[in-house]
Amino acid sequence: MKDAWKYLGWMLLIGVVLWGGLTFQHHLRLEASRNFEIWPFFLYSTLFPIFLGVLLRLPRFIKERKGGKGWKVNWIKLLIVGFPLCYVTFVPLLAHYIPLQFLPFTLEIMHIESRTITGIILGYVVLDSLVER
Repeated sequence: MKDAWKYLGWMLLIGVVLWGGLTFQHHLRLEASRNFEIWPFFLYSTLFPIFLGVLLRLPRFIKERKGGKGWKVNWIKLLIVGFPLCYVTFVPLLAHYIPLQFLPFTLEIMHIESRTITGIILGYVVLDSLVER
């Protein structure tokens, strides 16, 4: 029964963060359409899914952290899984500074709303790549 309350509380927290975050993102989208300042919307819509991914992995990370052992980074997972996810997630921000012809697959990535999914997975993978020794 104790675990049920933990899960319920955690899902309630995630729901509140999701609702508040999406409400704020909608507000930023409206402000961007009013005054043509799109940079805050792009930045927030890139970083918020990463935060959600970290939030989804956080309970297990805390449980593993209680072991008190040393930590190391699983670089193989971070490079093979995390780097491509990072690229897809941050392409809209990179395209703001780097010409599109120098960024591979930019047009394909920008036309789909994959940034949210890849951002959530990226946040999860970053926290998941910290493993005990």
